[in-house]
Amino acid sequence: MTKRANRVSSGIFVLRRLPSGSPTRGKSEIVRARGTQFGSADRKQVPVDMCLAPGLARSGCVDACDGCSFASMVETRSATIEDAERISALLMANASDRGGALYGDWSIEVVTKWITDGALIIVAMDGPKLAGVLFTSEKAQASALPVVAMLNAWPGSADAYVYGPVCIDQAARGQGVLEALYAHVVARLPDREAILFINASNTRSLQAHGRLGMVQVANFTLGGEVFIVLSTRNANLVCK
Repeated sequence: MTKRANRVSSGIFVLRRLPSGSPTRGKSEIVRARGTQFGSADRKQVPVDMCLAPGLARSGCVDACDGCSFASMVETRSATIEDAERISALLMANASDRGGALYGDWSIEVVTKWITDGALIIVAMDGPKLAGVLFTSEKAQASALPVVAMLNAWPGSADAYVYGPVCIDQAARGQGVLEALYAHVVARLPDREAILFINASNTRSLQAHGRLGMVQVANFTLGGEVFIVLSTRNANLVCK
């Protein structure tokens, strides 16, 4: 089962949670993988946590799906240039100067450069609509002040990567989109430590990432605000 879940998670995959009243309650169907549509006879029923984050709910880890409900159809894949405009629009709508929690310049030009430079950026699509996006980058690329401050507070392991920013469309929050995005990144960057920072006042995000098994390892202050540094290093991201 573990090998099947890992293989599916390594490419494009679509999950659909089975009805709560069904005999297989608590499971999801993998209805498409690597761009291939399964026929009904070929659909695979696997535990929700196995679909979303292989190993995440095993001993010592938190079930990322606990307390959340899935969108009827969520597809995750790597971002392309064609996604830049809508990624930018989502990030800018949630920027700190508009009352959101995101910092920095996320114009179309900036997002396009991230994509063309080869950064691993995962988008979650609900049909034609962008439901969420998760950026990752290598530590050596860090230049933004908050990221530099985070890495000064917690450098992490040698092959650790910077997680974020991550942004979920308001209409898609609480539907498992964050978990699906994170599962895709885990599949692409297995066994590597993720490091991220969250404003200490953003309790909702702190709780959501805690459910993914991330733990506080440090904190820093920048511009008079306190930020919490989270890491997967001590959370046994991929449990054996």
